[in-house]
Amino acid sequence: MISPHLVSSSLIPPAACGPGTAVVFCVCLLGFGIAFLIGYLVVRAAALAQAQEREHALLLERAAKPLSRGPSRVVEGRVDLDGAEDVAVEIDIIQSVIDVTTKNSTSHSWKEVSRSVRAAPFYLVRDDGEQVYVEPSEGALIVDSLETRYPTELARKRVRAADVRRGERFFAYGDLVEGLHPRARQGYRDGLGWILRTPRTDRMLLATQAIRDRYAPRILFLRRSALWLAVGFCIFHGLVTLPFVAARLFGTVTAADVTGTSTYLTHNKGNTTTHYVISARTADGFALVSDVPQVAFTEVGRVRAYGGAPVQVPILRTFDWSYASYLGDEPSVSLLGVILGVTGALFLLLIVRLGYGNTIAWYDRAKLSEHGGTGHWRETRPASPVDPAMN
Repeated sequence: MISPHLVSSSLIPPAACGPGTAVVFCVCLLGFGIAFLIGYLVVRAAALAQAQEREHALLLERAAKPLSRGPSRVVEGRVDLDGAEDVAVEIDIIQSVIDVTTKNSTSHSWKEVSRSVRAAPFYLVRDDGEQVYVEPSEGALIVDSLETRYPTELARKRVRAADVRRGERFFAYGDLVEGLHPRARQGYRDGLGWILRTPRTDRMLLATQAIRDRYAPRILFLRRSALWLAVGFCIFHGLVTLPFVAARLFGTVTAADVTGTSTYLTHNKGNTTTHYVISARTADGFALVSDVPQVAFTEVGRVRAYGGAPVQVPILRTFDWSYASYLGDEPSVSLLGVILGVTGALFLLLIVRLGYGNTIAWYDRAKLSEHGGTGHWRETRPASPVDPAMN
C-alpha cells in the first residue's frame, strides 16, 4: 500500500492573516481595546449622571441655607433691578454661517466669530424678602437656554444670546459679604446689606433650572455611542474573531484526503487574479473547501500527476463547525475583515470624538460652533427677530 503524501506547504489563504496578526489586531486591538472603550463610555456616562445630580442637589442645599458671610455661597431669588433696565447680564455670541458641499450632499454650520458680555449689578429677592445685591463680572457663567436672533444688519450672521432678566428666578454662586448697597436700609444692620461677589478663584455662576440638564446631552450621546459600538463589536467579532478564537482553543489537528482542486478568476480595475482552491474530506465525512497559496496547490497537483500516491492535507478541526475549521494546522482571519474592522473602528472613534464636543452645553465651550442643517443657508431674515424654534 502506498503511503499518502502529506502536504507540507503553508495552507493559509493569500487573502488571510496568520495567528500573530490576528491576535494583535482582532483580539488585542479590536477586542480588548474596543471593549475597554465601550466600558469607558458607559462608566463616563454614569459618572456624569451622578455629577449632574450631585451638583444640582448641592446647589439646592446651599440655596436653602440661611444667609451667612463666606465663600462658595448660593443665593436663589427673583431678579430685580433699579431703574428702567430689564436685563442685568447679557451674553451675545455672533456666529457666521459656513456652507458645506460634499460629493453627495450640502449642509451649513454656524461658527462663532465674536462674543460680548454686558454685566451690571442686580438684586436677587429671596422668598423671605431678603434682597441680595449681586455684583457680576464679565466672566460670569450663565447657565440658561439660548435664544436666536437674526439682526437685519448682520447678513449671513446670527446672534445666540442668553441673559439674566428682571422677574426670572436664578441661582447665583459667589462669595457673600456684608456691605453698603443702594437698597440697604439706613439703621438696618448699621446700613449694611448682603452683597454677592465674584469668587476669588472661580467664576460667578448664574443658573436657572437648566443646570439640571447640564450633562444630559453628553450622557445620552455616550450611552448611544456605547450601544452602537457594542452592536458593531458583536457583529465583527461574531463573523471574524470568534471562529479564530474557537479554533485556537478547541481545534484539533488531523489529516484529510484531498478530493479535488480548482481555480477561479477575479477581476479588479483591469487586473485579473487567479485563485487556487483545494477540497478535502476526513475519514468520517467532514469536508472543507478553501483557497490556498499557489505553492500548496502546485504541490498537490505534482504529487497527484506524477507520484500516484494519495494526497492528504492537515486540517485544524473545531468539532463539526466548518466555519471555525481551517485547512492547515493554524487558524487565520480574513485580511479584508481586519482592514474593514480597523477602518471602521477608527471611523467610529472619530465620530464619537467629534460628536461628543457638539453635546457639551454651550456655556461650557470656549467657542460655540453648531451644525445648522441640510442644504446651504438661505439668506432670508425672518419677520420676527427671534427664532423660537432655536430656543
